[in-house]
Amino acid sequence: KQWYQRRVAITAGVNGEKIYEGSATNQPQLSTWVKENCVPLVREITFENGEELTEEGLPFVILFHDPEDQDSVKLFTEKVAECQDLRTGVNFLHADGFKFAHPLSHLGRSTKDLPVIAIDSFKHMYLFPKFEHVKKTKRLRRFVEDLHSGRLHREFHGEVFKDRVGEDDEQRPPPKNAKEAAKQIAEDKQKREKREAGTNPPESVFKKLEPNKNRYSILNKDEL
Repeated sequence: KQWYQRRVAITAGVNGEKIYEGSATNQPQLSTWVKENCVPLVREITFENGEELTEEGLPFVILFHDPEDQDSVKLFTEKVAECQDLRTGVNFLHADGFKFAHPLSHLGRSTKDLPVIAIDSFKHMYLFPKFEHVKKTKRLRRFVEDLHSGRLHREFHGEVFKDRVGEDDEQRPPPKNAKEAAKQIAEDKQKREKREAGTNPPESVFKKLEPNKNRYSILNKDEL
C-alpha cells in the first residue's frame, strides 16, 4: 500500500524545505507540526480575524500595545519562542491596545498603561503583573502554566503561595519619615480592599467573538 503514502513538506520557509517525518494519518501530530512550522509564533488579533481565532478553542495570551510600539511585540515574541511547547494549549497574540481598549478597561487598565499582557480563558481574564516582568527568566511560561494548574484563579481569591511571596511587588524605597510610612500603609490597604471586593476575576471579553446565533459583527465592535 505504499502507493498512497504522501510526503508533507514546507518549501516557502526562509530556512529551506522542512519535511514532516511522522504519519500523515496521525491528525493530532500533523496539526501540531503544521502549527509549529507554518503558524507565526505571535499572531495579531483584529476584529476581522477574532472569530476565527476563538474557533480554535484555545485561551488567548495577549499583548496589548501601542501600534507604534513594535519593541514590546519583539520582546514578547522572543519570550514566546522560549516556550513554544505551550502553543498546543494557548494562542499567543498581540493586539492594538487602542482598538481593544474595552478589554483593557475590564482589567482595570487603560491605553496609558500599555503595553499590557493578559490571558483570556474564555471564562475569565487574568492580568500579567507588570510588562517589565516578562524579561525575567521563564516568567511568561509560568504565567501560562499557572492558568492550566488553576493557580491564577486561586491567587485572585487571595490564596498566598509561600514560594512567591513578594516576588512581583514593586520595590519601594524605605519611608523617609512617619508621613511617608503612613502613606505606604494606606496604599497597601487600598490595594488589598480592592482585591477583596471582587468575587471573581473579570469575565472574558473575547468569548463574545465565538460564533453563535447572535454572531459577532464588525458593526458592534465597540463592545470590545
